[in-house]
Amino acid sequence: MRVKGKRFLLSLMIFGVILATACGKKTPEHLEVEVYPTADYWVSMELGDTLFPTKEALEGLAEQYLADAADLLHMENWWVEVNPNATKLQLDIQIGGSAQSFTFAPAVKAGEDSISGGILLSSSIAERGSKDAALAHELTHLMGFMSGNSFSMSLTEGLCDYVQSEIGHYPYGTLDIQEINAYMLRIDFENATVREMEEAVMEKVGAAETGYPYGQGPEMSFWYTMSHSFVRYLIDEHGIDKVKKLILQGESEESYNEILGKSYEQLKEEWVEELLTMEVTITEQDILDSIEK
Repeated sequence: MRVKGKRFLLSLMIFGVILATACGKKTPEHLEVEVYPTADYWVSMELGDTLFPTKEALEGLAEQYLADAADLLHMENWWVEVNPNATKLQLDIQIGGSAQSFTFAPAVKAGEDSISGGILLSSSIAERGSKDAALAHELTHLMGFMSGNSFSMSLTEGLCDYVQSEIGHYPYGTLDIQEINAYMLRIDFENATVREMEEAVMEKVGAAETGYPYGQGPEMSFWYTMSHSFVRYLIDEHGIDKVKKLILQGESEESYNEILGKSYEQLKEEWVEELLTMEVTITEQDILDSIEK
């Protein structure tokens, strides 16, 4: 009896360990990031003034941005649809070679416990004051907001810029981004030629277009700025969850009314009206003084 009793107790202990292991295997709160650079950029480039002066700093910054973006977007455990067992992100990194940062590989399953993705960080952006080279923006793409995943490229890029301005490096100090947008819009509209160009661009903000409407240049820059402004307005008025649903599940401009309760045209009109009537106290010098050199 004693031997059988010991065997029974031993069986219970083994079963308990197995059960505890199975139950204890839960989704982590955030992913560990392992950076795989295509070259030793920290030797070949001057990155001391960026927020990633070392490879380890870049890994830590990416981990923090992913966690902060998940909180901001209400997307905890966003990676489970790619790999429910993932505990780490293998991040392929290139730095330089392009005027803009971009995500060149979407998040995919890379192993039993990992996912992978690829980002190019523009050294020229870092040189122009964005000390993280829009890393938060690009990581948001990896979280499921890739180009082509939405009926509106403008909304996708606007959301990524929104996340960048909320959790990433913000070069304008304490100045409000919408007040800056309102100021610049009014100044630009005083110039007839510029106004004609920008009014044409405004037609494409939030529109049902799955591709980029412009190449590099002032039109593209203005399109990004106003797409961010429009998404920020939608989030302020309707909340992040509905705007996220619009971007990920919307199928056309009719989806604005179905999800947000107002037509695309009405929302655009109200947004522009807010920018043109907002009380603006900043000056061009305030903007220039706020930018970190």
